[in-house]
Amino acid sequence: MDNNQMEQHISEYLYGIGSSLISLGETLCQQIQSTNMNIHGQVKEMADKIAINLHNLSAELEKTRFNLLSGKEDKAISLRDAETLKVALFHLLHGKTYTHNGQDTDIVSELHKLEYIVSSLYRMGMLPNSGQGVNEYTFDKIHEKDI
Repeated sequence: MDNNQMEQHISEYLYGIGSSLISLGETLCQQIQSTNMNIHGQVKEMADKIAINLHNLSAELEKTRFNLLSGKEDKAISLRDAETLKVALFHLLHGKTYTHNGQDTDIVSELHKLEYIVSSLYRMGMLPNSGQGVNEYTFDKIHEKDI
């Protein structure tokens, strides 16, 4: 496979990830106006599409890496493309956002926190007398001016 085909495949997978996120964003914006929010199906579909595109992107890059190591190819993706992918992945996996009180957070931690809180709220709503004696917890919110 020549370099142009490989770059075309990489672009295709990145486009798939972006279009999945756009679709989810549009659905969330529409659902916010609904009196009966129902987003779990769209989130599952988006997560599946992103996982498939990430898998295919990894496979494409791994094939290129193997071909470079075995001497079947002499050119990989451009250094600029490799650097921007590397930094983007680093930000997604390890990037921190600092809050106004000096603590930091990241996407994965916030998703885990939300999962816990929503599960707790769900259980509280499903148990008899669940709302009695429950303290209200307020978490610091992050504002764009904080980052």
